[in-house]
Amino acid sequence: MYAVVGCTDCGSLWVIEDGPDSATCPRCGRRHATDKLRHLAEAEGGDAAREARAALVANRRDAGDAAPSFGDLEAAMDAEVVDEETRLEAAGIDPKAVAEAGERAASGSGDSRSRREIVLDAFETFDTPSEEQIRAYATEHGVPEEYVADALANLQRRGAVAETADGYRRL
Repeated sequence: MYAVVGCTDCGSLWVIEDGPDSATCPRCGRRHATDKLRHLAEAEGGDAAREARAALVANRRDAGDAAPSFGDLEAAMDAEVVDEETRLEAAGIDPKAVAEAGERAASGSGDSRSRREIVLDAFETFDTPSEEQIRAYATEHGVPEEYVADALANLQRRGAVAETADGYRRL
């Protein structure tokens, strides 16, 4: 047996099942003795009790018959309102590009290293690379040429690399 009860403090309505000695209001958190709560509606099943609660809340808001039933609301939740492709197009995003990016990410073929890591990887490939070798390596791995010069300058300031007569070396 289920009952729709109301909180004496905040007026919130909720459904309880017979059995427990006390119930806590989901809105304000006040604990109530279930035998002292006023039963505004009773039902055999949980769905029927939630339906009764929805009707009581609708009547409080003067919605009356215009308020949808619990069953209608549950059925509407399963229906897809806008499909994924339409939503992406409305946001100005190419759905095909999103699908391709997802496939690349799933296959692991995308390069997940940062630009800085790629620049530093050039030091693993070459012993003492020149700026041209580092730039070529980085651009081959998708890093813009403009970034390489800035990255090398930052790495020098931080003391991570040093420029020598032969080229750059990692410290």
